[in-house]
Amino acid sequence: METERRPGTLRASSVSRSFAGVRALDDVTLEVHRHEVVGLIGPNGAGKSTLVNVLTGFDLPGAGTVELEERDVTGWSPQRRGRAGLARTFQHSRSFRELSVR
Repeated sequence: METERRPGTLRASSVSRSFAGVRALDDVTLEVHRHEVVGLIGPNGAGKSTLVNVLTGFDLPGAGTVELEERDVTGWSPQRRGRAGLARTFQHSRSFRELSVR
């Protein structure tokens, strides 16, 4: 079923990713619209972090595409995706001992 194209859409189409023969993502299709809140829920090893990494450019899919506002961003770096408006936070916080708060 074809959905209506909306501005600000992040779309993954038929995305797959494997690691050493283990299929972490298998033909995933996902569409998220601007201002939507989406939760990824699943057990360890279900592919949640892998999907976020592929969407944000920290990993490349073995197959499929990632689009942002109808532009194919599959080969874009995380920095370029960030400049286009796609950002993420990381699961583990990291402290910066050399920085101070004023």
